Amino acid sequence: MKHPQPIQLTIPNPCHEDWAQMTPDERGRFCNRCQKSVVDFTWWTDGQIHQYITAHVGERICGMLAQSQI
Repeated sequence: MKHPQPIQLTIPNPCHEDWAQMTPDERGRFCNRCQKSVVDFTWWTDGQIHQYITAHVGERICGMLAQSQI
């Protein structure tokens, strides 16, 4: 899916848990504090991230993003 403009994400309250201390899982890493998967979006395109967010509307999504994606 092609977007005319890159999507813009803002993280008003970023998580301060240590990514390196999380256990790897199929989506990225598992956060023991939150008891949920943190999706590794760092290599995803804007279109892939948009599709994921659209497919999970109404859910709380935790994700790792590169600084250039924010």
